[in-house]
Amino acid sequence: MKRFFKNFKKTPMLLVFIIILVFFTPIAIFSPGENKDRAVVTAVGIDRVDDEIELSLLTFIPTANPTYNETNSVISAKGSCIADALYQAQIAMGKRVGLSHARTTVVGHFLLEEDIAPTLDYLSRIASLSENTIFITTNSCAKDFLKASQTLGEDLGLKLDQLIAYDVKNVYVTDTTLESFYKGYFSDVRASLVGYLELVDENDADVASMESGQSGSTSCSGSSGSGGGGESGSDDGGGSGSGEGESSGESSDSSSSDGGQSGGNSGGDAGGNSGGEEGGEAGGENGGESGSSGQTTSESKRKIVNDGKVVLIKDGKRVEMLDEKIVEGLNIMNQKAIGQLIAVEHIEDDIFKDAKLTYAVRKKTVRQSLKMQNGNPILSLDVTLGLELIEIQGEKDDLKLNSEFTVLSKKIKDKIEAECKRSFAGAIKELRKNKADVINVTGMMMSSGGKFKEFYEKLENKEDILNNVNFILNINCKSE
Repeated sequence: MKRFFKNFKKTPMLLVFIIILVFFTPIAIFSPGENKDRAVVTAVGIDRVDDEIELSLLTFIPTANPTYNETNSVISAKGSCIADALYQAQIAMGKRVGLSHARTTVVGHFLLEEDIAPTLDYLSRIASLSENTIFITTNSCAKDFLKASQTLGEDLGLKLDQLIAYDVKNVYVTDTTLESFYKGYFSDVRASLVGYLELVDENDADVASMESGQSGSTSCSGSSGSGGGGESGSDDGGGSGSGEGESSGESSDSSSSDGGQSGGNSGGDAGGNSGGEEGGEAGGENGGESGSSGQTTSESKRKIVNDGKVVLIKDGKRVEMLDEKIVEGLNIMNQKAIGQLIAVEHIEDDIFKDAKLTYAVRKKTVRQSLKMQNGNPILSLDVTLGLELIEIQGEKDDLKLNSEFTVLSKKIKDKIEAECKRSFAGAIKELRKNKADVINVTGMMMSSGGKFKEFYEKLENKEDILNNVNFILNINCKSE
């Protein structure tokens, strides 16, 4: 024992180590986890309800389970601005909110009818929110959208940011991040593209039309189910059925139960079918009971769809929806857009007879050059496409096809070039119509300086920059 203490005195660091273990091990074992005081937010949804901002937070709840699926919950709160709504959400949860893990910011379509930048000012200023957060909009309310995103992990094994991330690299002409939105907003062109994900029901019918600006059965008040139930109650049995159905739905929703909205539906319906005050009250009570069971109706039938569309934003407002054909045309000059499909029809040559061929872009090289000719700027684009034949529809000579390793004939190259030019011309026409230079021709002219900058400065209306530039597109195809 004496030898042990003698050796112990020779190694004082061992004593320090033991003291650390004695004092800090119990604290580490018995202290509560950080998630007890802080909520981890993975997505943020922003809506306008009347004159208030409704902030919805998709929060991650650490829960041990045998399936390894994440447990999420949508918490909503209203306020005069985002900072106020976030403060109210923290009070409701009893936790501080951290946004450093928020990978997606969703804006309801009603907000895009006005300048969205002042509303998003808080998100652009706080350091905890990453500038690379994906910025998207939808055809519905952001709150309903986030609730529908809770089932992505179960149905598809995806997360919300994964559903949009594929098109950031392969379909969109630019990254639709919060940072890129502000860069476009404060640039000379004041325009940018924002990602778009659509919320549809089970049979792929639209929940709401973004172009018409109508929400359909979806209400940004946070009780979409109760709104529908209240209306049916009013039609059949008077206003009291509607009122009870709504109150039941709202009370359940305030406790963060998705089933509360289901309760609002069944409560309003029961009240309407009863045909009077008593029926409405009974329906409201039944709705509350149904809501507590946690069964959903409308939300469980909705799903999120990505079909390659983007929203053109100018001066912070929605200008127009660009469909996938327009986006594909813009991506002709986007070197990141690998994986695009190009289909050409009625191919007649030594190998094919009236065939439809589909090629995938495996490699792409884009060279841009700006020059002046007769006082007008010309943007020349030389695009080299490495193509792979992936599908053939129609008659073909298998022997020649295999022996020549799908060499691109001149007829096929001409068809592909014509298809690319047609698609690109349609995209430029759309941008000219909306006076939105999202392809950054303005930046190219300003950086080139000299006569190009002088030409730009002399323009009476700088928004018409695309109407004053001629485009030349040269397509070079080769087989991969």
